[in-house]
Amino acid sequence: MLFWVSNLVLVPFLGAILLAGIGCVFFSFFPSTYGVIHVMDNIFQGYEWIVKWIAQRETFFIEQIPFRASDAVLLGVVVILLFYFLQRPNKKKAVVLSIVSVMFHGQLYLDWNPAPKVWITHAYKNSLLLTVHKNTIRAFTPHKTQRIVQIAQQFKRYHRLDSIIYKPLKNAYQNVLVVDSLGIYRGIKPTETVLLRQSPKIHLEALIEYHEPKRIIADGSNYPTFIRRWEQTCMEKNIHFHATTKGGAYPLN
Repeated sequence: MLFWVSNLVLVPFLGAILLAGIGCVFFSFFPSTYGVIHVMDNIFQGYEWIVKWIAQRETFFIEQIPFRASDAVLLGVVVILLFYFLQRPNKKKAVVLSIVSVMFHGQLYLDWNPAPKVWITHAYKNSLLLTVHKNTIRAFTPHKTQRIVQIAQQFKRYHRLDSIIYKPLKNAYQNVLVVDSLGIYRGIKPTETVLLRQSPKIHLEALIEYHEPKRIIADGSNYPTFIRRWEQTCMEKNIHFHATTKGGAYPLN
C-alpha cells in the first residue's frame, strides 16, 4: 500500500521541492542568500526523512494473498473494463463491468480446493509433513529451513488457512508411519501409509509383511539408489509407491 501513501503525502509536494532545488542553484551565486539555502536544505532533509520513514513501515505491506491464476485473469478483465468505462461511461459498459465484477468476487469464494488432511511434501535432503486442524497448519520437520518455511507459506496461501505452527517430526501421524534412518517400525500400530525418510536400511519386504500398507512414500531426504530399489520391491508386491522426487508432494485425505 506504499503507493497510496506516496501519492497522497509525497507526490503533491514533489513539484514544490524540485522548484525549490532549482531556486537554490540560482541563489548559490549570491552569498547573501546562503541563509535561504540553509533553510531549504533542512526542508530537503526533512522530505528525505519522511520518504525513508514511510518506506520502513512494514504495516503497509500486504503479503500472502490467496490468489489463483483464474482470479488473476478475472481481475485483469475487471481492470480493463473499468478503464474503458471511465473513459466513456454508458449503461452497456456498466452492465458488463458489473457482471464480470460479480464473477470475480464469486470466484474468490467458490470452488476453492479444500486442504488435504495430510500433505507430504518434497524438500531436497529434508522432510516436511503438513497437517491441517481448524484452519491451522502443523508443519512437522526435522530442520526448519528457509525452503521449508516457503513451502508451508505457499500451502497456507493456496488453501486460505490462518496460521502455521512448526513442530519436530515424529514417527506417526493420522494413519502415517514415518520410518527414518533408525529403521524402527515394529511395535507400532499398522498404518495404511508408510513414509520413508533419511534412507533407512531396512528390509522393505519385511516391513510390508508386518504393516500391510496400501501405499509407500519416499521423500526428498532419501538416496536415489534406495528409492529405485524400494520402487522395484513395491511393484513386485503390487503396492502403490510414490517418490516425491518424481511425483512431487503427496496429499492424503
